[in-house]
Amino acid sequence: MPTMRDVAKLANVSVATVSSVITGSRPVSDELKTRVLKAMDEIGYKVDKKSPMLNKTIGYIVPSITSPTWARVLKGVHDVGYSRGYQVIICNQDLDSSKCLEYQEFLVQQGVSGVLISSGHDEETIEAIQNLRRSRIPFVIIGAPMNVEDTILVTSDRQSGTKNAARYLFHLGYSRVAVISKTNSHVMTVRMEGIEEAQKLESMANCEVDCKVYWANEFSRSEGERIAAEIIADSEFQPDAIFSLDEIFTLGVLDYFYRKQIIVPDDMPILTVGDNYSDIIKPELTAVAMPCYEMGWRATELLIRAIDGDIIDQKQIYLSEVLTVRRSTIPKSSVETRAQRAGQAL
Repeated sequence: MPTMRDVAKLANVSVATVSSVITGSRPVSDELKTRVLKAMDEIGYKVDKKSPMLNKTIGYIVPSITSPTWARVLKGVHDVGYSRGYQVIICNQDLDSSKCLEYQEFLVQQGVSGVLISSGHDEETIEAIQNLRRSRIPFVIIGAPMNVEDTILVTSDRQSGTKNAARYLFHLGYSRVAVISKTNSHVMTVRMEGIEEAQKLESMANCEVDCKVYWANEFSRSEGERIAAEIIADSEFQPDAIFSLDEIFTLGVLDYFYRKQIIVPDDMPILTVGDNYSDIIKPELTAVAMPCYEMGWRATELLIRAIDGDIIDQKQIYLSEVLTVRRSTIPKSSVETRAQRAGQAL
């Protein structure tokens, strides 16, 4: 059975243009309308009144619907889509990037007006993006930048956000910072560049700081717990603060500290990336985070503009990350160590 995609290919137009001709959702030139109608007639395309395209539908390929981070992005997507009359098809990868290509093919078959993608730097995602381009379906990437030319991207400025957070920690007086990161992660690499930049700025101001990276093999709470034990046992480096580049590691660190009766921030201050749990944990965590909701609605607005045929001048949007200061970080001069507390008890 011929599809809307087949019509678009024969008429040499986008799927969105075919949809506009069928639904009358936006103006189309007489010349394009004639080409589309002729192509529909030639291949025998029949309008399916149940088609998602006729109901103005967009698809969102999301890493995990159970992640608070992506749930906030999804809310931004849904709120804008709903207000503009679009239905949103949610495709949950469940942290399995291999599903991205499968979902992309499904959304194309469904004849959606456009696609939003949040995924990683993997071959399946890049192939899915290339397929969408060949299909002439508008798409927008949310999150990690891809090495694909001429794409519309909405993300956060991770490097600057991490740099500013690290400098905040340095300016509190901490000079030996344990950094928890993950191997083989593009996002972590960008954040590490932010820390390195912060160190250089401090060095230029004659303030020497040292950072040691403790590497996790996976994003998990248990890895955070393992690394916490490694940090506390590191008698050679003796870190005076922790900067965790993902809040799942931070939760593991706090698990270990609770068992060992290590008090935050007195025994060890903690700064974390991610703000999904930071205000409900005791003590509340100082955190730098992506503006998740704004990323969702900004990306959806851009996608709808692309569907409508608007020219997008600014295709790469980097939103500022937000540092929220809470009780897990205090000036080093204010720290009351375990030894000091023991002395007071005597």
